[in-house]
Amino acid sequence: MIYVPQLMFYFWIAPKSIRWLISKGRYDEFLASLKKAAEMNGSSISENTLKAFSETKKDILEKKEKHFSEPWLVCLVFKHKPILLRFLVTPMWWITSTLMYFGLTISAVGISGNKYLNYIASVAIQIPGYWLSVLLMDRIGRKALVMTGFWISGVCQIAFILTSGRHYWLSLSVYLIGKMCISCVMTSLYVYTAEMYPTRYRVSFLAYSSLMGKIESIVAPLMPGLGAKTWEHLPFLMFGVMALVSGLLVLLAPETLGATLPDTVEQASQLGKDSSVLRCLRTLVFRSKVYSIS
Repeated sequence: MIYVPQLMFYFWIAPKSIRWLISKGRYDEFLASLKKAAEMNGSSISENTLKAFSETKKDILEKKEKHFSEPWLVCLVFKHKPILLRFLVTPMWWITSTLMYFGLTISAVGISGNKYLNYIASVAIQIPGYWLSVLLMDRIGRKALVMTGFWISGVCQIAFILTSGRHYWLSLSVYLIGKMCISCVMTSLYVYTAEMYPTRYRVSFLAYSSLMGKIESIVAPLMPGLGAKTWEHLPFLMFGVMALVSGLLVLLAPETLGATLPDTVEQASQLGKDSSVLRCLRTLVFRSKVYSIS
């Protein structure tokens, strides 16, 4: 029932992305959305701005015609090695985070102690994890946050195996810390993954990575059964190894904090190549992100 409003109302109410309309060459819809946004904010677009957009209409239409002759998306991926690398790496992040996120929630009822208390605690600890993501993404950067979240969560899984059955509160604490960190990673991945890909194909790449993760959400309920049939700590060992490996894979991706959102595959390929120490420090201090419409 919670999806009924989305099907009935959101499709008609939610506006299309300005950048997406520009990338598609839909100039008239872009300008109408821009005027509507200005009216809702109680302001207006100056004549100079409208004139500047009118002068670029020809260029936008030319780009639109050029897009029809572009090769398939799969060909573009293999043509640009940085995009191909991200195409292989980002699904691994989603597979690990989704499997751990749901696996730890389901496995909470099987650890020692009160299963109801354990389950409630494992769900409640997600809330500070979500807020950590919101507070830290624009401060330490997407890359550092995701990488650290994976590593801390992986270490917590190993620590849980070593303390389980002997120190209840200690084992529960590291269990919850790991769940909090993976919740933080899950929230950050939506932003981080989307910012690494060009506007024209951003939704496609994000959907592909998310789809790979959703497959693991089907496997997650089988983790307690796997532990019961083999070794009770085998799922947590799997979680720990996957988290540590995924944290290492984050090193292969560029930092997107403070970078201009790429509109083309070529621009996306250049992400991280022109970053300087001064720019990174300035971004961390002022926590500002610059977007440009080209």
